[in-house]
Amino acid sequence: MLPVHAAASGLTLSDPCSVAVLSGTTASAEITIRIDGFVTPSVGALDTVIEIIPQGAGNPVRLETVTADDGTFSEQIVITGGPGITGLAVTTSVQGATGAANCSIALSPSSGPDPDPNPDPPEVTDFMGEYLSGNRNKSNVRYRLVITIDPAQAGVPIDLTMQRRGGSDQNKYELPSSETGFVTDADGRLILDTFGFHPFGAYQIDFTARVHGGDDDKYIGLSIPPK
Repeated sequence: MLPVHAAASGLTLSDPCSVAVLSGTTASAEITIRIDGFVTPSVGALDTVIEIIPQGAGNPVRLETVTADDGTFSEQIVITGGPGITGLAVTTSVQGATGAANCSIALSPSSGPDPDPNPDPPEVTDFMGEYLSGNRNKSNVRYRLVITIDPAQAGVPIDLTMQRRGGSDQNKYELPSSETGFVTDADGRLILDTFGFHPFGAYQIDFTARVHGGDDDKYIGLSIPPK
């Protein structure tokens, strides 16, 4: 049976190595990565050295391991010294293999695990109405409506419904954002300064507001003054 160094003669170290970010971003105190590599032909128990040099910030790492029976090596490593780590340069060397293998990766605020593909949509958290003018027997009643969503985002479409209580028209009317163009402003609010409608003798008007595509309604009921 030959000693390892004799059996390892003529080895080739795959270059480049492989590096992947498992968790962390440039804003993180720690970055977890995985380093993979292999030699051919397959030889196990070969001394392997992995050296990692962070860029921007962070603490260098030197790790010693050995190859598996199939000639591969794989290590999960934590890099400390963040935030501010912008990239990682990796060098690997294996006993009996000529030269070294290199690989690198750049980090950004979006590095690390993929973001949630189905994040929760914003929700209407506040709906206020203020009476401005008109009464039950006028041809027009006006209100100021303010709808607020959380988290605050601009350009979020808002769907409304309205329904009169009492009077000759108690139908429920849909006011979809696709038709009205109602969207939130930079502060996450939709402000309708003079929302007017014919009361048809109703004593109250009910509104619901919902983020388009959401499933939570916010309701308000506003009284209509008598004549």
